[in-house]
Amino acid sequence: MKKSFLLALICLSIIFVPYNLKAQKNHSIEKLEKRILKLEQRVMELEKVLMEITSQGENSPVFSDKWKNISNWRKLQLGMSKSQVKQILGEPPKIKASGYIGDTWYYPSVLGGTLRFDQGGSLNGWREP
Repeated sequence: MKKSFLLALICLSIIFVPYNLKAQKNHSIEKLEKRILKLEQRVMELEKVLMEITSQGENSPVFSDKWKNISNWRKLQLGMSKSQVKQILGEPPKIKASGYIGDTWYYPSVLGGTLRFDQGGSLNGWREP
């Protein structure tokens, strides 16, 4: 009796274990397909935003990689205007404006490059990336 019960149990496990694995695999595939759809929707939304920004033309800031070149940072001089700095380093990706102290410009990198301007808009200090 025990042998036949054990044999029946083994037969059932042989039949149902692959079925259970197949069901788990199908569930995983469905989850991945849903995730792919969400990612594709996000890409489409980002492409739409990018098209809107690029269609604005001259009014949108153009970020350059000039700030990545350390020799450009070495061209900076105290008292330079914001437009002079933009010609050397390009448009800053982030600006923190302060009416009391002056503006701070941030150029992203591992260490981060920053520039400080006084209330009149003259460069009064910086840290190279």
